Amino acid sequence: MKLLFLLLVALSLTRGLDSEAEGEGEEGMRKKRSGGTINDLFTHEETVFRSEEYVKLKDRIKLGIDNVEELFQRVRKRLQKQVESTMERGVNVVPVTTYEKIRNNGGRLPEGVAEKVRRRGVVVVRDTIPREEIETMVADLLKYMYDNGAFPTSGKNQTVYEVYWSKAQMSARQHPRMSAVQKALLQLWHAKEKGVDVDLDRPAMYIDRLRIRPPGDTKFTLPPHVDGGGVERWKDDNYRAVFRRILDGDVDGYDPWEVDHRVVANMNDFGYENGCTFFR
Repeated sequence: MKLLFLLLVALSLTRGLDSEAEGEGEEGMRKKRSGGTINDLFTHEETVFRSEEYVKLKDRIKLGIDNVEELFQRVRKRLQKQVESTMERGVNVVPVTTYEKIRNNGGRLPEGVAEKVRRRGVVVVRDTIPREEIETMVADLLKYMYDNGAFPTSGKNQTVYEVYWSKAQMSARQHPRMSAVQKALLQLWHAKEKGVDVDLDRPAMYIDRLRIRPPGDTKFTLPPHVDGGGVERWKDDNYRAVFRRILDGDVDGYDPWEVDHRVVANMNDFGYENGCTFFR
């Protein structure tokens, strides 16, 4: 996880922002970002990031690094080793635990698993909601979709639906076991300074769209991409402060699990209608 962040930072500082071509400007981007489906997040709108505004932004980023390219290559070599290790180990690189192990450990991830998650940034928690309950939720959800005419009639293989508030979705989100797992994951984060306005004991419910993906689906695969906000967030002083160690050249000093500046950073500067305005 740390190495991935470092490579993205280096990429942001060495490409894209230093072009002086005239762009459409941020107001144009905000007007175009008026859609309400996930497809709106994958339009090709690179022009705005090559505008004079972003040339000036790069000038405002104060780097404590003499040679950015040297940093990039150093991180790249370290990342390459991790990639090779991942290719050798395959899915075994992803840490796995169960709800019961979390419950038996006082509501916390087992320490060995927690350390792996801090390094990998991902975890699979099995047996969180009992299978019979999941099967009931799926049946209720499919009935809800059919009753409301949500499925396409043209035979198109749709996989993503702008459905957020069905009873089945809410039942899964509010399940006591789901909440317990989320609490365990929240404990991976920490605040360095006192008084940071964040609650790491009570998870907030996150409302996301519905995705039904049949086995072998190739209709909605995500190509390599930078998530919405991944460039313009650099305008925000608090967001840049998250990566202050890297910007000062202290690669190993970067802590991806520190929340201090993340929780106050502007996460949706363009005001996407389907964007998230807080750190999640």
